[in-house]
Amino acid sequence: MSQVQTGLDRLFTPEYLPRLQGRNIGLCCNPTTVNRQFEHAVDLLMAVEGCHLAALFGPEHGIRSEAQYMVGVDDQPIDPQTGIPIYSLYGNQEA
Repeated sequence: MSQVQTGLDRLFTPEYLPRLQGRNIGLCCNPTTVNRQFEHAVDLLMAVEGCHLAALFGPEHGIRSEAQYMVGVDDQPIDPQTGIPIYSLYGNQEA
């Protein structure tokens, strides 16, 4: 019986991984953007040789769940773990 693969799992297969090499990537992600081993997409892409993760776009709770529910998230200059610029898709809005 074969295992179900997420899109992120498939992205890192020999069929698709070469498409990332030599590219500048902007990633829209959230805390659930993980593979079956619970590795975050940001960390996985950072490890791809020849792939340049140029920008991160995150929802209301941030890239790695750094904000609480209904708390506005402003653009942060960088992701402290990777140094990549982060742009909020939610903004600092009151509910």
